[in-house]
Amino acid sequence: MNLFEFKDGGIYKIICIKNNKVYYGQTDCFVRRCFQHLKLFKDKKHSCLELQKDINFYGVENFKFKIISINV
Repeated sequence: MNLFEFKDGGIYKIICIKNNKVYYGQTDCFVRRCFQHLKLFKDKKHSCLELQKDINFYGVENFKFKIISINV
């Protein structure tokens, strides 16, 4: 993957590797959005309560941020 694609936007998913739950999102900048998610998780203030609950239980190390499609 071209690392410069991370400055772009598109559709992404966050996957819990422990229970296979998936959160889908869309952004105009993958890098910025990933860091926003991480800050919200750390502060325990994510708007998706199920995702926050799983992060609290399993730990952020058990989640993957994957790009689905890149805006062209």
